[in-house]
Amino acid sequence: MQRAGRAGRETAGGKCFRVYPTLTYANFVDNTEPEILRCNLAGTVLTLKAMGIENITSLDFIDKPRQSAMMAAFKTLIALGAIDAVTATLT
Repeated sequence: MQRAGRAGRETAGGKCFRVYPTLTYANFVDNTEPEILRCNLAGTVLTLKAMGIENITSLDFIDKPRQSAMMAAFKTLIALGAIDAVTATLT
């Protein structure tokens, strides 16, 4: 909707051509799920650890990631040897 409104703003009314059926468009969600809830967190956890943040699981995220996603990130980093399993610190 926003793009259609901008299409012809300068000179005249614009047109917006969609490459999907109207029914598909009607079924789109208004907002997508936040990226932190749908992506692998290994890079994020590693960056936070490198910044010196010890207790990442207690951070006050706007959209708190699932505990299982955090644990998967820790397991990945431990398997790669990026963090130590015992102290969960950078190696």
